[in-house]
Amino acid sequence: FFFQAEDGIRDFCLSRGLGDVYKRQVLRRGFAKKKKEEPIQTIGRPMKLIFDEKDRCLVFKHLNGENELKWMVRADFAFIAMNLFLFVSELTFPVFGGWNLASFTFGLGAGLAGALFLNVFSKRTIKEVRLFKAGDRIEVLFFNAFWKEKSAVFHVNELANLQPSRFSYMRTEHVNEGFYYINLEKNTFSGLPEYDEITRSVLNGHAILFSRMSAVADKYKKYR
Repeated sequence: FFFQAEDGIRDFCLSRGLGDVYKRQVLRRGFAKKKKEEPIQTIGRPMKLIFDEKDRCLVFKHLNGENELKWMVRADFAFIAMNLFLFVSELTFPVFGGWNLASFTFGLGAGLAGALFLNVFSKRTIKEVRLFKAGDRIEVLFFNAFWKEKSAVFHVNELANLQPSRFSYMRTEHVNEGFYYINLEKNTFSGLPEYDEITRSVLNGHAILFSRMSAVADKYKKYR
């Protein structure tokens, strides 16, 4: 679908499923407690956002993150199993003596520490971000290396101070829960700068304000 933008240029609308389709001018205003309030400013050009039946729009999804996490868990478990086997074998049939046993013990401990790290870090790593239609709340889905993934709903003023962390990750600070981590370079919508800007804004404590709805929205109401 195409629609006529304000500047006379035709803009492209991505269709990702049924739901309310809104042509909205994206604006932002500061809500972060740890930052001074910023003046309202325009983010990019008018765009269309696809909302689902719960009035949420997917603005970030970690590309291939679930498979990457599974392979890291499998590799860690294989490392633990190998060192456990060597440890038990050395206890049962001593060959190299105490130093070798100590090295297997160290390897086993390192593997268990790696599993603990994956468990803790994955629960604080963001897999998906969905923006609610009001623009001031988001639903965040977190990874989980060993158990079921969990989600949480935040008001944007609970988050602040989005900044670079280790490797290619960034971190945002929750007022009560501490740091959450996100890899914006792995966003499925990396080719759409407006989605990246929305994600950065909400994780930095800024609500997204929409100036108007498109008439296209009325066309999709019959599907709800």
